[in-house]
Amino acid sequence: MGRPLEQVKQRAIQHWFEDGLSEICIGVYFVSIGVLFLLQTWPEPGSWLAGLLGLGTLVVVGLGVWLVRPLIRVLKERLAYPRTGYVAYHPPARLHRALSLFLGALMAAFFGWFILSYSQTTSAWLPVLEALALAVPAFVIGQRAGLIRFYLYALITIVISAGLSLSGTGDLVGTAWVFIAAGLVMAFSGLVVFILYLRNVRPPQEAPDGD
Repeated sequence: MGRPLEQVKQRAIQHWFEDGLSEICIGVYFVSIGVLFLLQTWPEPGSWLAGLLGLGTLVVVGLGVWLVRPLIRVLKERLAYPRTGYVAYHPPARLHRALSLFLGALMAAFFGWFILSYSQTTSAWLPVLEALALAVPAFVIGQRAGLIRFYLYALITIVISAGLSLSGTGDLVGTAWVFIAAGLVMAFSGLVVFILYLRNVRPPQEAPDGD
């Protein structure tokens, strides 16, 4: 009984990711964060432009957390659901969501404290730490959905970050390129999946008649 239920849950998650739209949106979101981080390295530290870019980065990160998922839903309603329908499943309970937010905030606070306390020794390896923060959710999704490409996202992100750290590209520049690289890989892969999805899945009214 337990195994069929797990398979149903896995299929529901696979259905959510089968069109690649989630990866495209999240990838573009990551790239935008990375570009803003990269732009912050150009002006003089403490200048009004540096402050403006820092504020803009916070706004983009904050808005993205709330807007990416609704954007994905809108795109799915226009491009995916007319082709494959909608699979409904119970969302996490409020307590589960609150616990997830708390754990995420706690982890962010820990990384912030760790980096500030040991900045001289960890700045070179900062891209690896950030890549792990991006790779772990990708690995979990890959495990729950049974999708190999999410394992590849995690692996590629860690390899790129290790290369940045070994080359001495740490601090803000390393952070920027980790987000840009991870976002480009995810967005490109999602675009390939979406193109294949459009080619292989037709709306019901366009499908050939069975008789």
